[in-house]
Amino acid sequence: MSLEAFGNSQETDKQALLKFKSQVSEEKKSFAVFMEQLVPSMQMDGARDLEFLVALSNCTQLQFIDVSSNRLGGDLPASIANMSMNLNQIYLRNNSISGSIPHGIGNLIGLQTLVLSDNLLKGPIPASIGKLSGLVGLGVHINRMSGEIPYSLGNITRLEKLYLYSNSFEGIIPPSLGKCSHLLDLHTENNKLNEDVGRLENLAKLSVAYNKLSGKLPKTLGKCLSLEELHMQGNSFDGIIPDISSCIRFALPEQVLDVADELILHNVLRIGFPAAACLTQVLEVGLGCSEESPANRLGMSEVVKELISIKERFVEARRGARR
Repeated sequence: MSLEAFGNSQETDKQALLKFKSQVSEEKKSFAVFMEQLVPSMQMDGARDLEFLVALSNCTQLQFIDVSSNRLGGDLPASIANMSMNLNQIYLRNNSISGSIPHGIGNLIGLQTLVLSDNLLKGPIPASIGKLSGLVGLGVHINRMSGEIPYSLGNITRLEKLYLYSNSFEGIIPPSLGKCSHLLDLHTENNKLNEDVGRLENLAKLSVAYNKLSGKLPKTLGKCLSLEELHMQGNSFDGIIPDISSCIRFALPEQVLDVADELILHNVLRIGFPAAACLTQVLEVGLGCSEESPANRLGMSEVVKELISIKERFVEARRGARR
């Protein structure tokens, strides 16, 4: 399953359809001819642009549809819910499609990817979307959608990518998303969300920037051991920064270079300096200073002693590397 159409496609729709036609078997060429004849009609402007989706409901073996980056307009037809149960990927991004996502979208139980971004869609995400238990990627970003994020998204336990940014969603990020144990990439920035960011311990990327979030940063952030990117700017958080030392411990020693600034590492790696070993020891001292219990924290005299020892060992190693 590919999520590459979350980005921009470089191939024209005409070329893509001709390529598709050349690859299909003889018994399926009639459908390819139909699609080839359909391309010129996609340039019209009006409510009838999406009528071809109604016609495609007769194609019971249809598995994939991509009409991204055209000039299609008009409301998203409710009849999209009548398309093939075998349909697993829909890409309608970067058009001028209006209306709302129909409640019947939950009928397409075979869907793995649904990308409706960069359009003019309004209204909420229907709760029925929670019926799409096999959905891996959902992108409705850069629209005019509103309402609350449905709790039913938590039923999509296979969900990996959820892009909701640049809409007008309100309320909270539902705690039910914590059940999406495969969720790696969540983008909700540029909305009107106003409460907790939830319990999403398996995330690799989390962006809740430029919402109306407030209160204390959730302590559960320290349990996101796979977290690679965290964007929380443009909100009204207050209080102390939660303990994220477990994330650093998780990186030691194998991934220690992943948590260091590349500019710092550039010169030492070039001359063969054992940067990973040095950083590991320095970070271990830092972790010792940040223990939650004061009784377990390193005293300043111990810290100074350890850092001097690390410096002496690795300065000597650096001299050896230069010889």
